[in-house]
Amino acid sequence: MVSKPSSLSLRHSMFYQSGVRLKRGVVKEVHSKEIILSDGTKVPYGLLVWSTGVGPSKFVKTLNLPKSPGGRYVQPKKENKNIVTH
Repeated sequence: MVSKPSSLSLRHSMFYQSGVRLKRGVVKEVHSKEIILSDGTKVPYGLLVWSTGVGPSKFVKTLNLPKSPGGRYVQPKKENKNIVTH
């Protein structure tokens, strides 16, 4: 039995067939013909469409948990035995 592909993989496939390449990363620099990601990867482009995520919810902001500078929850390292992660 062949499993049905997810809608996300279908969208990526449609983009790919159209010549669109999706790339996730943190943008460090934007130049006229390429962007540079925080890991040093250079991504050339002809047309750049930059989509950003949303910030943390009001609920997450109220939690007394470790957060990134942007306010998103940061999962603690395994050494922290006080917080149980799944």
